[in-house]
Amino acid sequence: MRVLVIGAGIAGLSAAHRLHQSGFRVIVLEAGSRVGGRMSSEKVDGYIIDRGAQFLSGSYTAVLPLIEETGLKERLREIHASASAVILGGKLRRMRADNPFAMLAGGLLPFRDWFKSGAFLLRAGAKIRHLPLDDYAAWAAFDDQDAADYLLEEVGAHVLEYLFEPTLEGLYFQAPEGTSKALALWLSGYFIRRGPLLTLTTGLGTLPEALATPLDVRLNIYVENLHITSCAVEACTSEGEIYRADYAVLATPAPIAKRIYPQAPPWAASLLATRYSSTVNLGIATGRNWDGRAALRDVYGILIPRRERKNIAAIALESHKHPTRAPQGELLDVMLAGAAGARLLNAPDAEITEAVLAEAETYFPGLRDEVVFAKHFRWRYAEPRSPVGRSRAIWEYRRKWTPEQRVILAGDYMATPTTDGAAHSGLWAAEQIQKENL
Repeated sequence: MRVLVIGAGIAGLSAAHRLHQSGFRVIVLEAGSRVGGRMSSEKVDGYIIDRGAQFLSGSYTAVLPLIEETGLKERLREIHASASAVILGGKLRRMRADNPFAMLAGGLLPFRDWFKSGAFLLRAGAKIRHLPLDDYAAWAAFDDQDAADYLLEEVGAHVLEYLFEPTLEGLYFQAPEGTSKALALWLSGYFIRRGPLLTLTTGLGTLPEALATPLDVRLNIYVENLHITSCAVEACTSEGEIYRADYAVLATPAPIAKRIYPQAPPWAASLLATRYSSTVNLGIATGRNWDGRAALRDVYGILIPRRERKNIAAIALESHKHPTRAPQGELLDVMLAGAAGARLLNAPDAEITEAVLAEAETYFPGLRDEVVFAKHFRWRYAEPRSPVGRSRAIWEYRRKWTPEQRVILAGDYMATPTTDGAAHSGLWAAEQIQKENL
């Protein structure tokens, strides 16, 4: 049986990997010039920069087995920095995943809010502890309320503004308003399970590259549309080529999938209409002599709440991820918030760098004078938004998909908005095709 996989991000490559293992003839078509999409890395003057996805979690259930299958387990390392931080009142307030008292001791949460957040996690844990963190369809029962309204009721404004909001913006570039309660509870699942943060010593892009190596991957192939018959699916490209197969896994961001697949069934329409947040990710290499660096020796990631930020949602110190990331100094990985990312997406590099440095200097005086270079990575489709209804729509899609449709959807909008969720969606798509051909 022949399968086309359209899109060589982690979702498409996970599907292609599993189908290839099972004996299917697989061709992967990728519009870009490299594999991995938002899970890709770049090496510049010895610095290893993760271009989009920044870390893995020890709670991942799709990506970690793929790392083992591709022989990369010896490159998997726990991020050695023991703390992260949130800006409050212009100052860094530490928190630790392994120490729930750190948010109280560090001044991030006053006792009343610390107690309320702990009680909330205990209540939530009883409801969600058994739910998978990669399969968003499994959270459909909680997909019935706006996250901001729900969190205000459960934990109050301070916890919403200084814990949940900066996490949603720093990782997913979107606000709690307009986001589903299901995603807020899913995010709480990571707080509850407290898996360690992990990385690959050679960059997270090493995994998609390893998955692609044994596959027939064809780059710079732009698929215009799909033509579906009763016994086949054809992918028509901008060069006039036609690729024919028994099935197609469509593993692109939703807006691209919607254009390619206009004949999708009506019950998939809301998924294909998924909107995305945008961001710009900057890798800024610096020297070691800027103020505040020594005080950050145990901190990996810094989240900046909307009450404190101008443009920056998150900053990571890459030498604290792994020493190989910044062998000659420091490497800052800066993520713009969703609104700033959309506003500056097409701005010149110099304008973006200036906006970032002007803000970062308020926390790290002297940083500007230590900059060696800045690399810019623009992500129009950074993360899928998760309004009320998306989890239920995925659940309905999975219930109604049949082999006669020939095309099956995969990607981050078809699962939880992580590399693990995207990989899970690809593995799920492969499993459905396998079931029909056993």
